Amino acid sequence: MRYLGIDYGTQRIGLALGSNETSAVPLSVISEQGSVITAVIDIIKKEGIDVVVIGKPQHMHGKGDGEIEKEIQKFIADLQSRTTIIVERVDERLTSKAADAMKKEFGGSGQRDAVAAMLILDSYLQRKK
Repeated sequence: MRYLGIDYGTQRIGLALGSNETSAVPLSVISEQGSVITAVIDIIKKEGIDVVVIGKPQHMHGKGDGEIEKEIQKFIADLQSRTTIIVERVDERLTSKAADAMKKEFGGSGQRDAVAAMLILDSYLQRKK
């Protein structure tokens, strides 16, 4: 199985790839909001993705959704109306802070969102083992 991890943000969308055999790796960052759905569908097709894993923002106390959740739900609905892809969700609390701590390993601050997507996907893959 091949997976696409997504860290969905208002400014940028971080993407990461992974499989059952490998750990997740950062892929890219999309900063043009208008073309996000098309770009994600293109990657799903090109990379042979079976499952999309999207971070679920939550408040630190664990109750309630983050403010961006409505936008993410719209994105998921749009994605599922155009594909037959399976979409899974993973708690993404603190992934951006962890990505900041790792940015030197993965090419600086420009890859922060892709590293956050990698952490989201790694979390999902670890739960499946």
